[in-house]
Amino acid sequence: ISGRKYKIVSLSLALIAIAVIAVFRLITHTAPLNADEETAPGRSRVQIAVLPFRNMTSDTTWNIWEEGIQSCLINALSNLSDLAVQSEQTINGILNNEGITNYASLQPEVVPTIAKKSGARLYIAGNINRAGETIRLNALMGDLENKNEVSSFHLDGKSLNILEMIDSLSILIK
Repeated sequence: ISGRKYKIVSLSLALIAIAVIAVFRLITHTAPLNADEETAPGRSRVQIAVLPFRNMTSDTTWNIWEEGIQSCLINALSNLSDLAVQSEQTINGILNNEGITNYASLQPEVVPTIAKKSGARLYIAGNINRAGETIRLNALMGDLENKNEVSSFHLDGKSLNILEMIDSLSILIK
């Protein structure tokens, strides 16, 4: 990857990470926690569910990234002290119980129901799209309590750089 393209992808990832954290802070109406507040009794953490990303590329070789992106985002968000992130096994178990084993068939209108069954207030869902050599990751953050979409974002990159895109996103969200 050329230096210019890497800078563009890194900047895009940084902006997405900042947007996700800013939206989360806005939703929870809390200031960043300090060490004393983290252990304060009665302090509740907001439950969030990260669903597998839907492979919309018509190329089954991208199916591995449906759970791969989910897992990376779960790992990154788990480091935020205000969040209680549902495990990948919990979310995917609910999907299995609902008979959804092909994530491309996970329709947007079903996502809030799955997230609600996990006990989450917030959820992140997304999809993987491709146009030529360009891969686009679309993501949406929703709020079940207020029944609205809080934020959406996308990231473009080359298919050969998917690992770098996901790793950069995970690092930046931390």
